[in-house]
Amino acid sequence: MIMTESISFPTQGELVTYAFKAFGLLPTKYDRDSEFRDKAKSFQKLLNRLKDEEGQLTKNFEKALATFDERLSQYLDDKQVRRIILGVLADLYREYNRTIIEEGTYRPKNDTLLYFLFTRATSALVEAATFHSLRQHKLTGEDLEPYLDVFLPDISTDGEMVWPMAKVIRWIYSEADCSQIQFHAPGRGPTADNPTLEQNLENAGNWVRDDAFPSLPSLLANFQSSIARQEGIRKIPESLSSSMALRLTLARISTAVCKDILAVYGVDVLKQLIVSVRLYFTTIADEVKEFRNELKREYKTDDLSQLPDPVWQGACSHYSEFFLFKKQKALESLQKIYVADPEDPFKPVDIEKLAGNIGQYPVVTRMDQMLFSSAWFPSPQFERLLNRGFELKQDTRTTEADVDRFEQELSAANLEEQLAWLGPWLRAVCLYRAERFADAFEHSEKAFTLGKYRAGRHQYRLVNQYMELCAKTDRRLRFKQALDWANYAGIEVRWIRSKEQSKDQIDFAFEILSKAIYPIL
Repeated sequence: MIMTESISFPTQGELVTYAFKAFGLLPTKYDRDSEFRDKAKSFQKLLNRLKDEEGQLTKNFEKALATFDERLSQYLDDKQVRRIILGVLADLYREYNRTIIEEGTYRPKNDTLLYFLFTRATSALVEAATFHSLRQHKLTGEDLEPYLDVFLPDISTDGEMVWPMAKVIRWIYSEADCSQIQFHAPGRGPTADNPTLEQNLENAGNWVRDDAFPSLPSLLANFQSSIARQEGIRKIPESLSSSMALRLTLARISTAVCKDILAVYGVDVLKQLIVSVRLYFTTIADEVKEFRNELKREYKTDDLSQLPDPVWQGACSHYSEFFLFKKQKALESLQKIYVADPEDPFKPVDIEKLAGNIGQYPVVTRMDQMLFSSAWFPSPQFERLLNRGFELKQDTRTTEADVDRFEQELSAANLEEQLAWLGPWLRAVCLYRAERFADAFEHSEKAFTLGKYRAGRHQYRLVNQYMELCAKTDRRLRFKQALDWANYAGIEVRWIRSKEQSKDQIDFAFEILSKAIYPIL
């Protein structure tokens, strides 16, 4: 988990690195891929450059994603399952990307990440897991509850934890109908001498007791070699053989993430997130059940897996659109309720009625999002100075002396760090209007750098003005670096809006921006 006090959202590179950590896919001595082990240092360097936003961001990001896919495929053979996992991660990434280009932040990274977890990530995770699984015929509404019990930690009243990985390991022993010793060291006796089996047994015991935490390769290597030893001793159920790797993988991820949440945010936050995840999965199960029942009636079958794939995929797409409509309807209705009585908006009787009309899941998730967001509203002083800054930016009469006074106001309000990008931007605008482009560039670069991952929707104008000044001062390398970051962050750049960005197109944009003057900054 990210530990920093700098004010911004975490960089995308930090999240990619964390995904490798949470999945346990960084290289170890248990790796099947000896070539990757040999390249571990260079790959770690690539991740570090992504975290620090150095080098070719888009290229390195794509390389990291391809490596993640390759690594995951080495340990999970089921292509459908891998599609689900990668689809969930892709949806979470898109939601995060939308957040950082739509919403600004005035809080440290850990606080900002917590805001994302409560307002967007939790519901995005539940929806992505549900719909990607549904498309692959891997999940039904009725299947959700048992998974929750296994893949969420148990927290006792005195704070004692039972982690998902311990639950799944014990489930494996139960399904195999044997003890821990019998599973990992079958035939063990006074004369037994098998260091590998003994090590497997010792490691498994440490993992169940939470005395150690394995990488994914070491975890799977242990249990796969142990289950192979059962041949000729006892019959292993097909349900165990086919699902063991997936369950261990998901349990490891859940355990890793929940442990980090506990370490950084404490047990109360972890409990709250668990409650939200459980509630969201339970209520979305009703949505899935309703969808499946309607299809069963329409096609007069109880086995929807027998439907032709184009029919099934089309039905899922249609339902996804309807689901989004319900979420939007819920949001609009809740906003009206809030406006009507902002002091006490969400009365149980009103929410129950709305949920009966639209569905519990869209109502509950949208209401939670509004409540969590309202708890993170900035201070009136912050909003006043932010608005004052943009008034100055729009006023063509603003002088550098006005900017000096504004920055003094920020300092007096102890907001100079929270709005560190705004002062340099104002100064760059003043100098731009005076056609002092070389001086404007210096301040624009500072504003662009400080505004990354914190200025929200304003990042569009920040990056575009910075690139324009790069062109006006003939800084081609800086121009290309800024374009790379804009592509990486999903921000459009004037004159370069297509995905296919040829050298000629980039050169043309550079030439246009070197001469064009934009009155609205």
